[in-house]
This record gives sequence, structure tokens and C-alpha cells, in this order.
Amino acid sequence: SSYTTVICGWAYHSKNRRQQREAGERAQNLLDVMLKEEEEKGLDQQDSSTSMMKPSVLTYSAVAVAWAVQAKTMANSSVSKDRGEYAMNRAEEVLDRMLELYEAGDVDMVREMSCDTM
Repeated sequence: SSYTTVICGWAYHSKNRRQQREAGERAQNLLDVMLKEEEEKGLDQQDSSTSMMKPSVLTYSAVAVAWAVQAKTMANSSVSKDRGEYAMNRAEEVLDRMLELYEAGDVDMVREMSCDTM
């Protein structure tokens, strides 16, 4: 999604540590917004006749990849080792959530997962 492109762009094109840190903070804020939007969209679509819509696996994989990129960027800086570790943990959380959906047998998700090129 365009969100991921923006986030990866921030992470990769930051020239120095200060910019990397700022990019990291912006990426984290954007990711939180992105997941919240997806989850709210899912809640809005809930009604008695359909099961609750969930954020798509593509969103989760995009977020996980972006967190991982962020973690890698920060790992190179002694100042932000903790932030890098935090980013890596967030990536793992997101992947765990994807796995839960997959194991719950979300058919749409499984179909999307096979289309996922990341």
C-alpha cells in the first residue's frame, strides 16, 4: 500500500541518525494510524448477517515489514537500539496476529495471503 511505500522510504532515505530517529517516529505514528483505520473499517462493516470484517492480511504484512525495516535502521545506531528492539517486537506482534487470523480459518485472508508478493 502507499502507507508502506512512504514508511520504507522514510526508513531508507534518512541520511543521518537524527533523521533516522525522526523517520522512525513518523513511521510508528503512521503505522498505528494505519492499523487503527483498518480495524475501525472492520468494525463499521459488522452487522448481524455477516461475521466481523478483519483487517486484511496485506495490511498486517505491510505493517510487519515496515516495523522490521525500522528495526534494522535503528539497530545500526547505538542511540536507538531500544527503539529498534521495540520495532522488532511490534513486527513480531503483527505477525502473530496474522497467524491467529490464518489459524482461525479466515478464508478471505488465506486467499489474499497467496496473492501476497512480499
